[in-house]
Amino acid sequence: GNSSYTFYVIGEENGCYTQQPVSFDVRPKPNVTIEGEHIYCVGDNINLTAKAESNNAAADKTVYFWSNGEGKTGDGTFSTTATTAISQIKVTATDEFTCVNEATHDIEVMVAPQVSVSAEKTDVCQGENANITAAITPVANGNNTSFSWSKENDQSFSSTEAVITPSMSNTGEGTHKFTVTGSEVHNSQKFTGESAT
Repeated sequence: GNSSYTFYVIGEENGCYTQQPVSFDVRPKPNVTIEGEHIYCVGDNINLTAKAESNNAAADKTVYFWSNGEGKTGDGTFSTTATTAISQIKVTATDEFTCVNEATHDIEVMVAPQVSVSAEKTDVCQGENANITAAITPVANGNNTSFSWSKENDQSFSSTEAVITPSMSNTGEGTHKFTVTGSEVHNSQKFTGESAT
């Protein structure tokens, strides 16, 4: 809480003394916290909320000033688009008594994994198997990756390779479309990318 102090200025002349009191209220700095997620993909919306708890200070008079230059009075919300240039966001809060404190929030912005597909060969005979292989460029080495393939004609695949048997229509041509989704788990967060063939 607040602390009050009184100081006395004492003057003396010819053995006569007088004193003048001077009082001060010493207020604590606001306790500032930031709430929000820490891990985002590039392009995600970063939404944070700052709270400043200050003794006897009105919350609607607290000014929040964010590291991107945005300032708001009585509103600790913050929003921006995630880019790889962002690693930390800071907010400075000033209460109605001009007491100031700050807080920081670490941010990790991930690039979605790149998923690619390739075929062992692009010309196959009718009834011959065609092998399609998926590959993923992960966000960071050593993390868990997995694949899931779209279904077509009740076919489904769950590994890096899909084996299909192309069919031919009356025109002598056949088309099979597959989409593979590659996923990576990083710090308990799942990031995905897609590729179609």
